[in-house]
Amino acid sequence: LCIFVGDVSGKGIGASLFMMTCRTLIRSEALRQHDPLKVLTSVNSFLCSSNQTGLFSTLFFAFVDIDTGVMEFFNAGHNPPLIISANGEVSDLEMPEGVPLSFYANESYLKNEVILQPEDYLFVFTDGVPDANNRNEKMFSSEMLVNKIRNKSYLKAQSLIDHVTKEINDYVGDAEQTDDITMLALRIRRPN
Repeated sequence: LCIFVGDVSGKGIGASLFMMTCRTLIRSEALRQHDPLKVLTSVNSFLCSSNQTGLFSTLFFAFVDIDTGVMEFFNAGHNPPLIISANGEVSDLEMPEGVPLSFYANESYLKNEVILQPEDYLFVFTDGVPDANNRNEKMFSSEMLVNKIRNKSYLKAQSLIDHVTKEINDYVGDAEQTDDITMLALRIRRPN
């Protein structure tokens, strides 16, 4: 299973088109070759060679073996995802260093690996989640996110996303937001 969550710099149509290009390239390369490092390197190289706008994208990129739970992952300047263990504890996923896509054509991305245990959640999100502001211009924050998802491992994936969305909406109220919010919750259930 190939998963990725990205966040493009900038706003508007140009930024949307750049993100769509990133998404299309990743999907195409992941179907063509099953080596995550080659996929990421190829996509980055293409974006660098054709990027006239100066835009870039952070990216969390992973291949998950759904039979074993082994996840190989790479960081292209993205904020660290969270692991929600079966007992409800929350921890940051240790991320290798990495610069955003389309910064340097010959960037060497570092691979890391973790085994997702049965009933663990991988929770990936863009910085729009912790950066959501209320009317007093106070951010939702990473700490608040951790507190809101701690002990929520019993929820189904969509319910977990809905729970966090509601918590953010309740917190920000009618304050105008300047950043997008994207979340992905993944739990692979397999026999013990």
